[in-house]
Amino acid sequence: MPWGWEASKSAASAAEDLRKVLKKSGASSVRVETQAGVVRVLATFDVNPFAHDDAEFVLTSSTSTAAFRAAASMGAVWPFSDNEHVQARNKKRLLKVRATLFSKYGWSCACPPDANPFAAAKCALTCDY
Repeated sequence: MPWGWEASKSAASAAEDLRKVLKKSGASSVRVETQAGVVRVLATFDVNPFAHDDAEFVLTSSTSTAAFRAAASMGAVWPFSDNEHVQARNKKRLLKVRATLFSKYGWSCACPPDANPFAAAKCALTCDY
């Protein structure tokens, strides 16, 4: 589910909020790119010398939303890097980033306004997960 920010704020300003939160959440690098009214934020988190996790956010001014995806690398010796552990680590980090954006910068879940009633209810009910 995408995240959203106040419509009065530009995507560039929202990207700066996101950049700050990602850096405070341990990102070793954060890159912001702008192209054709869309802002892309790429973050890398070093897990250990052999592994890193990546996150990509695409912020759109016209909808005041940020879509995102994340990938975690294994890069450690079993049993410390099984898929479940790696996914949990990445999910925990993204939930922390989201919580900070929501509480400090006024972001929220961006449920689509034109969704059918069932999709809208599902979005509202699952917003906190």
